[in-house]
Amino acid sequence: MTLCVIGGVRIRARPPVLLLAGLCALFGQAEGLLLAACLLCAHEAAHALAARALGLRLLEIELAPFGGVAQIEDVERAPAREALVAAAGPLCNLGLAALGGLFAYCAPQSAPHLAGFIAANLVLCFFNLLPAYPLDGGRLLRALLLAFCEFRTASRAAAGLGLLCGFGVTALAVPVYLATGKWNLSLALCGLTLFLAALREMRSARLDAARRLLKMRIRLEQGRPVPLRTLVVPEGTRPEALLRHFKPGAIYRVQIVDERLRAGRELWQWEIEEEVFGRIGAP
Repeated sequence: MTLCVIGGVRIRARPPVLLLAGLCALFGQAEGLLLAACLLCAHEAAHALAARALGLRLLEIELAPFGGVAQIEDVERAPAREALVAAAGPLCNLGLAALGGLFAYCAPQSAPHLAGFIAANLVLCFFNLLPAYPLDGGRLLRALLLAFCEFRTASRAAAGLGLLCGFGVTALAVPVYLATGKWNLSLALCGLTLFLAALREMRSARLDAARRLLKMRIRLEQGRPVPLRTLVVPEGTRPEALLRHFKPGAIYRVQIVDERLRAGRELWQWEIEEEVFGRIGAP
């Protein structure tokens, strides 16, 4: 559901966010809901400001119970900058918690009123730092993995941890219930939303390849040249190993050679990606 558009950036909310907001209002927790909304806005504003400062285009922000998911255009081109954008949100919440702690230290009488503010910021900060995509920690992990593998493999690995963390957070509601006698619906919703978001990312590798080839096709139809790059690889090279060399903005041709460097079979980028992800079609 689209909430609004600010500065060309669409702000959307997932259904669990609306459900959680409705339950908070129903059970008289409007004050906590307002605090969470303000902190979440600050968190996402930090992402947006960091993206703009680093020259990245922010397409949309999708709100979820655990925070938000910022969609950045052509993120494959700038994984290091995306990592900085991802770190901006948790750092914002950590800074707000530190500011609240400093204020409580300087004015001890305000400490009881600031405890919830400080705790909420710390929870939002450290939960988002879990190494699970699409959390900010998962984006940081993906940026590190890109030093060893290609973009889709790194994304799927981070999303796999997202599945595990989502399941773990949801399952955590059971021991919390046994200890307190009350179901923590917020915890269960956060875990379930994280699990579903990670599952969606796990399934998106094929679509990412299709979108990139569609961009190439549109450029060609507009009469704009597309760079062609050739990779020479030995026989027996696994298709998955070639994916990390396919960078956005070009079409790749792969020439396979034998041990005497004699040319053999020739493959195009989309043929290799079809073998790995399934049929996606040539530009």
